[in-house]
Amino acid sequence: MRRAPLSSSSVLRALGLLAAMATIAALLLVGARWLLAPGQAALALTPVALDGPTPLQRDALAQLLDPSAAPSPSRASSASGSSEPWSAADERRLRAQIARVLEEEGVPGVGVALIDRDGVRWTDGIGVAELETGAPVTPDTVFRVASITKSFIALALMQQVEAGRLSLDDELRALAPDLAFDNPWASEAPITVAHLLEHTTGWDDMRFNEFFAGPEAEDAPLVDVLAINPRSRRSRWRPGTRVSYSNPNYTVAAHVLERVTGERYEDTLRRDVLRPLGMQRAGFRRTPERDARLAAGYAAPGEPTPHWYLVHRPAGNLMASPRELARLVHMWIQRGETIPGGQLLTPESLARMERGETIPGVKSDADYGLGTFGYPRRPIVMRGHDGGLPGYISSYGYSARHGVGYVMLLNNSYSGRAYLRIRQLLVDALVEGRRLPPPPTVELPRAQLERYAGSYRFVSPRIELFGFLERAVLDLDVRVDERDHLQVALAGGDPIRLIPTGRDTFRVSGQAGSSVVLTTTPDGARTADLGLGYNFEAGNAALIKGGRWLLVIGWTLILAGFYSALLWVGKLLFGDEETRLPGYIPTRAAPVLAAAAIVAAIRVFVLGATRFALGEPNLYSIGFMLLTLAFAGLSGAALAHSIRAFTRYASLGLYTRLHSLSVSIACFGFTLWLLRHGVIGLRTWLW
Repeated sequence: MRRAPLSSSSVLRALGLLAAMATIAALLLVGARWLLAPGQAALALTPVALDGPTPLQRDALAQLLDPSAAPSPSRASSASGSSEPWSAADERRLRAQIARVLEEEGVPGVGVALIDRDGVRWTDGIGVAELETGAPVTPDTVFRVASITKSFIALALMQQVEAGRLSLDDELRALAPDLAFDNPWASEAPITVAHLLEHTTGWDDMRFNEFFAGPEAEDAPLVDVLAINPRSRRSRWRPGTRVSYSNPNYTVAAHVLERVTGERYEDTLRRDVLRPLGMQRAGFRRTPERDARLAAGYAAPGEPTPHWYLVHRPAGNLMASPRELARLVHMWIQRGETIPGGQLLTPESLARMERGETIPGVKSDADYGLGTFGYPRRPIVMRGHDGGLPGYISSYGYSARHGVGYVMLLNNSYSGRAYLRIRQLLVDALVEGRRLPPPPTVELPRAQLERYAGSYRFVSPRIELFGFLERAVLDLDVRVDERDHLQVALAGGDPIRLIPTGRDTFRVSGQAGSSVVLTTTPDGARTADLGLGYNFEAGNAALIKGGRWLLVIGWTLILAGFYSALLWVGKLLFGDEETRLPGYIPTRAAPVLAAAAIVAAIRVFVLGATRFALGEPNLYSIGFMLLTLAFAGLSGAALAHSIRAFTRYASLGLYTRLHSLSVSIACFGFTLWLLRHGVIGLRTWLW
């Protein structure tokens, strides 16, 4: 083919296009990451802060279903017995191990405590509470413990149950008749106090405009907090059928507590829970004394985060030290007995808090109860709660059976590995030298295992706005292999063996108890429960997997459309004849512009979400709205132009026209998908 001579204008034009393409390439690379891993967007939407069962759910799910993700195994042996005495040498060794993790993971500091039946065995601080001053973490350093606050709300409500002022089965509509919420199943399945505490209301999690506010949020009446955005409080399925972690559940639970007691929930918790536990210095508001002991939080390495004031503060506003939280753990171990003396709750009430009852049927050891949930990871099954806020990750756990527990408070929110590794070190130290029973295992015949086989679709998105993304990519494939082992694969990943532990319950290698339930509901639906609010229902395999593959193929076409544009820019630079034909540049550029719009929209959304800036009109929220509208318009225009190109620009090569058409169809398909789910033109500040 004859080459046309290069002119200065064509060179400048090509160089300009190359610069533009480099910019768009960066956007597309970021966009590919966020669109092909849509759980990222949901995590960006919900602050790490009020994450429930774990501070980082993706890490938690990997731990749940991937034995290769486990930290180093425990040195406990395999039959029952007692631990060896705890010595100063043990303290020094554990402290050095934790310090090494902090250094390797780039985490400033951590406050820890080990507890047994006799009380606090050891509490200490490792690392620094503030990088700027170098102030060390101590056992009395205060941390924001986030969702651990939920355990205290549940304890206070259980005290009202014991006093006869409340029942877990009391209906929310009767307790709070003026509260705005919607339950389409109200006549047959009214929402109760237990539904609130077990996260089985079916409600969405927080909306954009109810994440954080100014200092006035610490004193806002709960009735005003709950009036900000009642739209999240709509049951998306029948209450008592699925777990979906929702922070507003606990704000409403605190509102119920206030209605029953006639006083602010903070006052009730301070008098009836914190003081009896000996946690007088813990609290729910900033004070000069508390600020002086508060560790600085770091949401990124070396970058201190501001103090974010929670709107839904009953879900995560407690501030406490490791020494103080150790007293809570000791109470759980001693079945209600407190270190100062006295009985906070009866053992029967604590046992009810340790199990979920609003969803009937078989439960795993990871089940969410009333403000507590299970950790089935080896070496022993524990219960407790985690939490996280920008700059902080917190965790406590205990085993009443083994008489041990721990507290771990980190002043960072960017290292899930530090959380996992330090937690494992603490639990290993608690049971070192003990002879522990082996994990439960039962043998099931192949015919029984085949009952569980099939494809399951995800049905319990925590953030409904992104439910369509999660439903498209999160599927569960359960099969029986040639060795008569049950295998499970999540979202097309590698299969992992499920080991039967009892009736419809399973664990994976590296777990001390069950974490997965495969069962059939009374109405005949086959379900899979992975804990952490990951609920699945069996369905048609082609339909379940088809959505994920359509998403992958469509996004691949969009990316391919962009990167192939680098080739035609090169052709333009070197004066290829086709680039001079009528319609060549618009035919090539139209789908690329549409792709750039959606990637830019994703990037703007992520930036706004991570800055908690989508709850009001601003550059991020308005930019996202306009970019999604631009994507829809550009996609339609690209498709129309690509269709016309087959007749109007017949001189263009067939590959050029077909490629433009396929990319335009992918963009237009994404437009229709997003339009159906309310994303195109979304005004996030009004959602």
